[in-house]
Amino acid sequence: MNAMILPSGWVTLGLAVVYFMNKLWTRQYAKLDSIPGPWLARKTKLWMVQQQRGLNRQWADIAIHEKYGPVVRIAPNEVMVSSPSAFRAIYGKYLQELSVPHI
Repeated sequence: MNAMILPSGWVTLGLAVVYFMNKLWTRQYAKLDSIPGPWLARKTKLWMVQQQRGLNRQWADIAIHEKYGPVVRIAPNEVMVSSPSAFRAIYGKYLQELSVPHI
């Protein structure tokens, strides 16, 4: 018999690849796990795409801040901020370098 991988071997190999990719993904974005947001937004950008396609993104942004607070995770590697003080804390030094007026 040739050194051929049986179909069940392909399934096992596929599951192993998915498992290790998930571990790498989780490790990369684990820093944002404490930030609240929709479950779908934690895994993919699909939540944001759904809001854009429905042409109700601005209303969804307001609703998500009402539900989760001033700092919300909207994608695996994106956070949206609605609080001026949080905005200043995050971008303060950058805004000073640009000479942007106070927010």
